[in-house]
Amino acid sequence: MNFLQRIQRGSCADALRVSLGYLLLAEAWILLSGGLLSRFAMTTAEAVWLESAKGTLFVLVTTLLLFLLLKHQFHRRAMAAESLAKREQELRLLNENLERQVTARTIHLESARREQEAFSHAISHELGGPVRAIAGFSQTLLEDYAPAMDGTGRDCLQRIRLAGARMARLIEALRRLSHIGASPLALMPVDLSRLAAQIMEEFRTAEPARRVDLHVAPDLFAVADRDLLAILLDNLLGNAWKYSARRDPARIEFGCNHQHGERVFHVRDNGTGFVLPTEDTLFAPFQRFHAAEDFPGTGMGLATVKRIIERHGGSIRAESSPGEGAAFFFTLAAGQAPQG
Repeated sequence: MNFLQRIQRGSCADALRVSLGYLLLAEAWILLSGGLLSRFAMTTAEAVWLESAKGTLFVLVTTLLLFLLLKHQFHRRAMAAESLAKREQELRLLNENLERQVTARTIHLESARREQEAFSHAISHELGGPVRAIAGFSQTLLEDYAPAMDGTGRDCLQRIRLAGARMARLIEALRRLSHIGASPLALMPVDLSRLAAQIMEEFRTAEPARRVDLHVAPDLFAVADRDLLAILLDNLLGNAWKYSARRDPARIEFGCNHQHGERVFHVRDNGTGFVLPTEDTLFAPFQRFHAAEDFPGTGMGLATVKRIIERHGGSIRAESSPGEGAAFFFTLAAGQAPQG
């Protein structure tokens, strides 16, 4: 980089300060030297020589000062350039380290996913067969050999059959949970209001005698995987329907609010409620908060819901207390709501 290029890279403020300093120094030199020389009597030739010497001396002094000023300025810029290069190197190393960590984490997660799929496959196929055999043979014994048993024997066999059926449901729930993360999301605009109404209509058809006040907010849309959202709402609304069975009338609500610029959907009921555990426990597989004889189920519903919401980049939380019902709040960040 030549001298002119270095000057051109300087700021206007630097150039202005140098120019003003030079002007003030020249004016001071002219006034002081002129006043000093006027006190001496000299010939014209001597005066001309002294004026020339005075100009030469001024040029030498100002050149030295300019040299020192530019040297200081160039040193500062060299230090700044060195510091910038050092920071760029540090950022480059940090980015490379982050990329390695992300790559390692991705490999680890992919390995964990494959292991989980293999485990679920083994459970579904290796354990599913024996469980179905237990359920089938116990049913055959009840149908064909019940007269040969006393009441205690028939009761024990019935318990075996029911336990086998429950194990089969658990295996199926595990299989469905593992499949949630196995395929890419098929994102599309989803009418959540309509989907919730359809699911609740199925519940009404199954139990027409129940009195349930259902409130579904209209025009709730999301860009998401429709099949996964159907499973999500089926689990949340199904829980609300199940745990409000002892209320007359029961009340179930599906709606949405805006909090901190984010849409937060909710499913709320006036059912039995439960003591709210930690989040890790609440959404873990096989967690149950009521006796199976009171409210049947596999304990996989909320784990499935959380997995679906996490796949959409959202979050979920719950509010509940015994006898006061429950409410689940969730977000979906896979896509913005379509403009309608």
